[in-house]
Amino acid sequence: MPILSLLLAPPALADSLEVLGESVLAHSVADARLGSVSLSGDRLLVGAYGEDSKAGAAYIYELDGETWGQVARLDPSDGAADDLAGFAVSLDGDRALIGAHYDDDAADRSGSAYVFELDDSGDWVETAKLTASDGGEKHLFGMSVSLDGDRALVGSRAADAAWSGEGAAYVYDYDAGSEAWTETAKLVATDGSNGEKFGGAVSLEADRALVGAYSDTENGHLSGAAYVFDLDAGSWTETAKLMPSDTATYHYFGNAVSLSGDRVLVGAIGDGELGANSGAGYVFELVAGEWVEAAKLVADAGAANDQFGGSVNLYGDRAALGGQYASSTGQALVFDVVDGIWELVAEVGPSDGVASDAFGSSLSLGSDGLAVGAPLATRDTQYEGQAYVYEFAPANTAPVVEVNLGLTVSNGAVAEITPATLTAADLESGPEELLFTLVSGPDHGSLSTDVFTQADLEAGLVSYSHDGSDTADDAFEFTLSDAGGLAVDGTFVVSITAEDPDDTGPADDTGPADDPDDSDVEDSGCASTPPSPWGFGLAVLGLCALRSRRR
Repeated sequence: MPILSLLLAPPALADSLEVLGESVLAHSVADARLGSVSLSGDRLLVGAYGEDSKAGAAYIYELDGETWGQVARLDPSDGAADDLAGFAVSLDGDRALIGAHYDDDAADRSGSAYVFELDDSGDWVETAKLTASDGGEKHLFGMSVSLDGDRALVGSRAADAAWSGEGAAYVYDYDAGSEAWTETAKLVATDGSNGEKFGGAVSLEADRALVGAYSDTENGHLSGAAYVFDLDAGSWTETAKLMPSDTATYHYFGNAVSLSGDRVLVGAIGDGELGANSGAGYVFELVAGEWVEAAKLVADAGAANDQFGGSVNLYGDRAALGGQYASSTGQALVFDVVDGIWELVAEVGPSDGVASDAFGSSLSLGSDGLAVGAPLATRDTQYEGQAYVYEFAPANTAPVVEVNLGLTVSNGAVAEITPATLTAADLESGPEELLFTLVSGPDHGSLSTDVFTQADLEAGLVSYSHDGSDTADDAFEFTLSDAGGLAVDGTFVVSITAEDPDDTGPADDTGPADDPDDSDVEDSGCASTPPSPWGFGLAVLGLCALRSRRR
């Protein structure tokens, strides 16, 4: 069983992104090489390609509260020694894809990939084995894999010739009716040539595929490239070949790739901006139908041979680069888009790391976390491998005024402002942290306090007092801020109504029996005139009284 731990103090922090903790998923099996990772929600898939004489396996971990626990081991049904299952893994919800690029089904090291699914009984079961329709000796099918819903993409970097082939990537689609996976496309570079390692890295999202060819030579020996394919009218078409603006020999651009919508991230471990093989990641974005280079991501203090970009992952506006030789124990960098600019927001490294762990050789981003593999970690025994999960504080979102109905108050009166009339909410802040600050107004009254919280509203501590002036409405402007300093503006409207000066109702026409003056009042219809909120009724009543006296 794995040893799980949660360290509340992170190994490294950045001002812009708070790292809440580090979970260590240890594995006390010699030569297991646990460490290829894929994160999906509160579930993590970790490959262990050295397990059982390198037959390989993979493990499912799930987050329960603050603890990651192992819930399943995935073993290929026909696994054999030296298959290396788990060298590449991909997880999407209740489905897992595991590459075994040394599997010998079609020929020596032709390769395969296995699909596992979570069934209704809560068990993970193997549902398919994928192989290339034209697989051959040493094609290494399954060395890279990517899964998105009912579609899978499998790389075969040596396809079409043993070891040094041109390479290919294969698309598989699942049909729910037949419950079968079918190979629907073979992707190759339109300008491909022998030895370019096309398919050494793959990434899939919906109807788009990204394939790396890190040995492409268009801009120099082993300069590298990455290709975009789109599915249009049932056919997959190469729509772009990506190369960085500063490409050079031995950059290995395309050794790792990641796709997210109209944005891609490509690693280049041989980039030398901060020293030979310091490494980098390049962001490209689709703008007006053209892919343009949007950013080059490098370490703030990178050095020669860090090899950042050896692993990459993209999740919306967040990117991660792994550098397994950086900072002596390996390191992962996290970048966010801030006001349109990519900025380094976190640097993480293993709290118990040592040199040669290969920390950062695999990584995977989630909505609020990062998983990093260290397949060569040696703790209890040699090369058992470890995986690490870092939890990030959620990005601060602006507070929201959920209820702002205004208030109705009588002229000159005091009325409580309650949550029924004014309520704020925020994902990251509690009621006591949501602060209303008076900016201007009210002009015809006052508040019991110029600064109050949502908790004060709920406790009935906030009220408005009208000054009795002749006005029908009032208002005050406020700023609502949360615990993280984000703020929104609002206006609260007060409606003023005049009080009824006589709440006993109109006088009785007959009056009491002993009223000596009742017989002297002529019936003029005045007694039935109701008072008006604007004083008109008072004037009419005064006229009636005058008529009575004259009689």
